[in-house]
Amino acid sequence: MAAGILVILASSSCKQNSRVNDSEKNLAKQDTLNSAKPDNNASLSLLADTITYDAIIHNPNPEDIYTEGFLKNLNKAKLIDAVFDAIYNGKLKAFNIFTKKEMSITEVKEIEKAKGFSRTKVGKVQFTETWYLDESNLSIKKKVIAMAFGYEHLNNEGIVDDYKGMFKVYIK
Repeated sequence: MAAGILVILASSSCKQNSRVNDSEKNLAKQDTLNSAKPDNNASLSLLADTITYDAIIHNPNPEDIYTEGFLKNLNKAKLIDAVFDAIYNGKLKAFNIFTKKEMSITEVKEIEKAKGFSRTKVGKVQFTETWYLDESNLSIKKKVIAMAFGYEHLNNEGIVDDYKGMFKVYIK
């Protein structure tokens, strides 16, 4: 009986130490995130250490004035060209979206040669970001961690039915 109580106390103590270690890890992660704040601004508080969402960056139907209105000020070509140029110049590394393995420049060039691919058809970016709240002026600051790109895949009627994943890049 006494041995059973000892085992329970020992396992309870391990669980409590595990919780303390988890808390310490979370605090260390928080310190790392705080030191990575944009402009090292002390008035910023962390809202989301990692948030991921999709953004449509190409309207496949120019008659859709609603979507056209949202994209009218976007210089998509500048973004796409800058990412490809940074990969080809070695400033960014491309990673396979599914395997997460680093891709060679040759593999990225193969994407550009693929049937149906065109930089103009890059239609979706999946952003991974860290969000901060600046409580002094109630604004949100975002820091981009990564971007994954997809280009439009058309069905037999010429309508976008999905996006083919290209690659993911991590922003320094």
